Amino acid sequence: NPSYEGYLIALGYAGGNKIQSVGNGWTFDVISNYSMVNDQWQHVSITYEFYDATRHNTTIYINGVYDNSGLMNSPANTAYNFMIGGNWLAKWMKGSIDDVRIYNRALSAAEVLAIYNTTR
Repeated sequence: NPSYEGYLIALGYAGGNKIQSVGNGWTFDVISNYSMVNDQWQHVSITYEFYDATRHNTTIYINGVYDNSGLMNSPANTAYNFMIGGNWLAKWMKGSIDDVRIYNRALSAAEVLAIYNTTR
């Protein structure tokens, strides 16, 4: 993908063991404050709340708790794959991803916490 548009959820691209959510190439991203702990189960939720066709708010929750958020420009072209755990440069995280869920709306903080409490 030469234009690097689309959505990406990755670990470690921002340096360290931080979760990074990228939209519209590498120009807009939200990075977690929390550093993931190696060899330990952790719950990550990311919500996208769209304001209009060009802007959305991205919120990161770690282990059921709000971590960070930011307003991002939405990709102009969403025809590319939505990637979790890797990117179009064939860089993949080491570890397992389990119980991926995609909803047609942004979950509330209370809903994210409830899911965390039932899956841990």
